[in-house]
Amino acid sequence: MRKIILICFAWASTCQAQDSVRVATPDYSSPVRVTSSLDAEDVAQNRARSYTVTVNWQGDLDRFEVVKVETPVLTNLDVVATASSNWVGDRGDGQEVVKTYEFTLAPQEMGMAYIDGALVEYRDNAVDRVERLMTNRIAVRVTEPILERDTALYLRITLGILMLGCLAVVAVITLRRRRRARAESQAKETEQTLEERYLDKMRTSVLLGKQSNSESFAILSRMLRKYLSEKCDLSLMGMSTDEVRTCLLQGAVDREIVEHSDEVLRASDVARFSGGDVDRASLDRAYTLVEGILQNGLDRRQAGDSQPNETLQS
Repeated sequence: MRKIILICFAWASTCQAQDSVRVATPDYSSPVRVTSSLDAEDVAQNRARSYTVTVNWQGDLDRFEVVKVETPVLTNLDVVATASSNWVGDRGDGQEVVKTYEFTLAPQEMGMAYIDGALVEYRDNAVDRVERLMTNRIAVRVTEPILERDTALYLRITLGILMLGCLAVVAVITLRRRRRARAESQAKETEQTLEERYLDKMRTSVLLGKQSNSESFAILSRMLRKYLSEKCDLSLMGMSTDEVRTCLLQGAVDREIVEHSDEVLRASDVARFSGGDVDRASLDRAYTLVEGILQNGLDRRQAGDSQPNETLQS
């Protein structure tokens, strides 16, 4: 039966002048009129539209009775709410009954949507006959959703949080990389032997020909004392040259190392107390002796002759 009704509706929807289509008994004349309307031709995807079916007649108010108004056949639309109202009054040319049925419709997706008509069934009590009318088809275009103000604010806040999160991640990654590089650098320095560190320091601190010979002697003397203190577990920084010699001999340091160290320290004392600059030959000799002491310790360590603090022992 429903299919027959829809077929009749499809045929009748071509008649644009009609507000509704009579589904049965075409020879029957009735003052009942059914109209339908949509409050807008376009609807945003996140908005709803009101579809209204109106049934009205004039004259005898009790003659007609609306039996039912079926939910319209919908395409790309959903019914989210319904409401109805009843009005009876005088239009000036007689009494009129207006019954209104409202359907709130929400789109499903963007594109075209269709309301294929609502079937209205009413009874004519005067002749005890049930008649049916169907509203015409209505097309509606579903457009892009409207961005709500609150949604826009929420979107901006979300984007801001995401940007801050990205900056935080970048900062953490950068910090970790710097820490890793620093740790690798420190590990590299730790991997260097004592002699390698002092050899590097001597070659970068004692700049022959670019500083005075007295200054170079002072750097060599101070560096040699620090190296011997660390190597032999002694405190030689505040001692005189004679005390350093005695301490090294008591520590059973190799005699050649003791003699070379004593020569360098005494030449440095001369450069410091002479009041004038010393000759370059003495500085070159002291530089070579210190380099030899460090290289000797490095060679012994690499050869694995003895423990780290015993490589200068005879």
